[in-house]
Amino acid sequence: MKNIRSRRGVTIMEVVIALVIITTISAVSLSMIVISHDVEAKAESAITAKNAAENAIECFRFADGNRTVFWECLEETADAYEFIGFTNDGQEGPVDKTDPSAHRARLVENGCTVTVSWINGKILFSAINAKGEEIYSFTYPEGGAS
Repeated sequence: MKNIRSRRGVTIMEVVIALVIITTISAVSLSMIVISHDVEAKAESAITAKNAAENAIECFRFADGNRTVFWECLEETADAYEFIGFTNDGQEGPVDKTDPSAHRARLVENGCTVTVSWINGKILFSAINAKGEEIYSFTYPEGGAS
């Protein structure tokens, strides 16, 4: 006589439980990948900001109060800097670094916008990530180069 209750196949309940387990593991793995990507992007922006800050400080020290030397040094350290001046109506626009109105440079790299300003013999440094959050900011005081 044949056993009617023999277990030759998989019940629907077992399939549903297996799918729930697989879905849960997949969701956890996917969220870990997304979090890892965000952490990596923040770290990359922070490294870009730190390198740009170190370059700006070294250029400021090297220039020893000479604005043109400062801009030339900064341009040598990062070819991607855009030098910015202000027009008569107060709008920002690209200018030549030797122009006296050129007192700001901007670098956009790795999702980070770095702005370096020369104002009254000081440099102001600001780094902002792609989300608009300030990652790093400082003012290097006049006389700080000596």
